[in-house]
Amino acid sequence: MSGQASTPGATIFDVFASTYEKVHDPLFKPIQFAVDIDARTGRFEVPGVVNCSAQPLRNAVTNEPHRARINLPNGFEYRIAEIANGSLKAQGPIRIEYENRHCHLAMLHLGPDGPIDRLIAGAGKR
Repeated sequence: MSGQASTPGATIFDVFASTYEKVHDPLFKPIQFAVDIDARTGRFEVPGVVNCSAQPLRNAVTNEPHRARINLPNGFEYRIAEIANGSLKAQGPIRIEYENRHCHLAMLHLGPDGPIDRLIAGAGKR
């Protein structure tokens, strides 16, 4: 998470690491994780540390699930993200708690030099 294994500026981890002064020691704990990106639902929990969930946005008139996406064809973080409504509670050295806030769900295929698909596409152009 420190970005030290990444080429400078190539991944979100390197960029995030440039914004904080302290890196906490990693915790080795069980993770409970489930996600359905197309349905815009998900759950992530490390018991006693963090608990978060995602639900679809709702249409303000009908209350039906509403779909919104971000498409970044050349993004260094992800290519497509589904926008959802998220809640998060974290304990420990970094405490955060919020409900019904923006979140996005995306598949990440990252290597130390950035998104893997960009590297594969560029390999054929040598």
